[in-house]
Amino acid sequence: MMEQFLELKRKLTLTLSIAIGLSFLIALLISYSVAKVSIHNALVKKELPLIATTVASDLQDDSLGILLNANPTAYQRKYLNAVDYGLDREKLNSILNLYKKAYNHNIYFVDLEGHVIASTRDDGIRKSADIYQLEGLRQIAGQITSSQRGSYEYDYQGERYLLTVRHLPNLNWLLFVDTSEDEALANVRNAFYLNLFICLFVTLAIVGLTHIAINRYQWQLKQKLASMAISDTLTGLANRYSFDIIINHILANAQRNQIPVSLIFIDIDLFRTISHQYGHELGERIIKQMGSLIKNSIRASDVGCRWSDDKFLITLNKCHGEKAQIIAEALRMNIENSILSQELKGVKTTLSIGITQYNPNDNVVSLLERVERALIQAQAEGGNKAVYLKPPHYTPNTMGVKRLALNSAQMQA
Repeated sequence: MMEQFLELKRKLTLTLSIAIGLSFLIALLISYSVAKVSIHNALVKKELPLIATTVASDLQDDSLGILLNANPTAYQRKYLNAVDYGLDREKLNSILNLYKKAYNHNIYFVDLEGHVIASTRDDGIRKSADIYQLEGLRQIAGQITSSQRGSYEYDYQGERYLLTVRHLPNLNWLLFVDTSEDEALANVRNAFYLNLFICLFVTLAIVGLTHIAINRYQWQLKQKLASMAISDTLTGLANRYSFDIIINHILANAQRNQIPVSLIFIDIDLFRTISHQYGHELGERIIKQMGSLIKNSIRASDVGCRWSDDKFLITLNKCHGEKAQIIAEALRMNIENSILSQELKGVKTTLSIGITQYNPNDNVVSLLERVERALIQAQAEGGNKAVYLKPPHYTPNTMGVKRLALNSAQMQA
């Protein structure tokens, strides 16, 4: 059940992380689209018309020397295109190049018949080109020459162009100002690609870090659950389940290596009375204090266990019963004289303790029964007491003795 919960939580968290990343991506796409439309509208409605107006205004200035006669006669105008009457073409090209450099847009002149007179374009739209024959422009050429003004869009050599047209009455030419939409959007597109890369990187980083954090949390939780399965959460001592496993190994090792093992069984006197009178919180404090005293009184090779609510069992390795009795007495006195015990006015915290030593004839059941009898005897004598029950006399296995003697005789022979 816990595994299913952790797996569900992991999937939900990863899904949320991916959803956040997709939200960033969608927001980025929307912002790019909005910026693209905004730049497009600004070019069509403001920037290109303003440049056309500025250029047209500059061309009216006689001081530029473009025209020797700014107001040619009808006869002169008739032949203007043929002989470039009064036109300083070199200066005109120079001025167009300056406009190209200043505004970074294409500027060129087209007569009413559609011929390109001068242009800053470096592609097919140059002098002598005919807009009626040019890709993209030929579809709108008639509309341009008839209306002689306005904003247009066309495709030329795979690129989208935005065009503003204005009539120059003094020259009877059309002023074209256009720009490539791709070039105009280059900065926005580059920013979009950069932000897209950052968005994807951040999304992958969030998903990766989330995955690592979940796995780490899952591992820690498993470790904690495993620890809770073998230890008491309140005291940190072994619980009864783990003690049942450990005691078998301890006794098997004691029998194999002929080492002494002693057990101490502890019961807190009048614990239920204290909890009822002073509250459950104080009862927990006593249990925690008891766990701390046990952990501080035993060695790493010994095992302390919380047997039940107010009972504790200690296994002492390589320890005779007499030494175990001294340790038990020290525990009894420490709890009786503890600061927590002094807080209680009507009732003292004391211990009843049973002690015994392992006998090779013992099994787990017989050993626990004997140490429990010692505890019951301590309680029967009024509590606050440690009682030691010596193990019965050890009787070696007769068959084992005979087998040992037989082996010895065979070796001597």
